[in-house]
Amino acid sequence: MGTEHRPSATYHVYRGPDRAHALEFLRGTPVMEPHVYVIVETPQGNLGRDLIYVFEESDGRPVEFGARTRLENPASSDTHCAWCGFYVVPFAVPREAAAASTLSVYLTMDEAREKGHGLRCHHCALLQCVFCADFAASGDGGTEPHCRACGRMLKELVKVRGS
Repeated sequence: MGTEHRPSATYHVYRGPDRAHALEFLRGTPVMEPHVYVIVETPQGNLGRDLIYVFEESDGRPVEFGARTRLENPASSDTHCAWCGFYVVPFAVPREAAAASTLSVYLTMDEAREKGHGLRCHHCALLQCVFCADFAASGDGGTEPHCRACGRMLKELVKVRGS
């Protein structure tokens, strides 16, 4: 049907015969940038895809996470995952919190996945989305994110709001 550019987002709108065809199309149409949406209008209701999800357009309810295909060779970037090429949303920290000498960010991996956050390896500098990061068992029974390239621990990608 067409593409609509708005100040806050870009919408690519298509029409499909039914929900099954819409899901198939959206599963094969990656959205790798923020504020870009692919919408498929069907008689049963509209479905969309963004950076994170395939979703119900009417209420934004997630249907499933959008698949991410691995790149053949990792590519270094300050904004995109080295392993899939998708944009990585930084953890946003208020300016006043960033002024503290120590700052801890606590977020479950499920929460990070839902928001499209990622992690950076401070050894080899590769940025990795939570979908592509390797998680290995830690000594306390939990899991810790490790770099797919060098195996070292990953750290949060943090952006200070207002800077």
